[in-house]
Amino acid sequence: MPSLIIVDDVAADIMYTGNWSQGGRFPEYHNTTHGTASQGDTATFNFTGTWISVYVSMGDTDIWGIPSLEFAVDGGEPESYTSINISAGQSWHWQAFSSDILDEREHTLVINHTDAGPSTLWLDFLEYLPSSSASSPAPPSESAPTAASEHLSKGSLAGVIVGSVAGTIIILVLLAVSPYH
Repeated sequence: MPSLIIVDDVAADIMYTGNWSQGGRFPEYHNTTHGTASQGDTATFNFTGTWISVYVSMGDTDIWGIPSLEFAVDGGEPESYTSINISAGQSWHWQAFSSDILDEREHTLVINHTDAGPSTLWLDFLEYLPSSSASSPAPPSESAPTAASEHLSKGSLAGVIVGSVAGTIIILVLLAVSPYH
């Protein structure tokens, strides 16, 4: 089964049109984001896969406004998203979009900032599941940030726990029977 591929906002594969600027800081993914406050600015990403999601950072809405976005896959009906109201502080790794399951082929995702300023969209990263039959080699995957790690299935988590416990027991048994103990 293919692993999730994370695409940072600074990747050359993301085509930005309009008045985007680069920003970012810890704990944003790779400490980077792309932001825009201009209505109609878009970010376009082509990928071969079966699922994609978009993660954004959100700042204090009293300062940055409440951005409204649209996400469209393959020119289909856009899916709207309006940020929650954060009156103090910031929120990172916020999943603003998650596609339905897609056919195994090349797709185009378009992110559109639909709200006029001063609301600011801060794009942090995308993640997608590549097709198992992708003809071109996938870029190297990176470790997923905290928000993405929450997608582990209960079965995967149980496997990690059982493996850890079994490994600990084996080490303890070996130490107990070791002549050097």
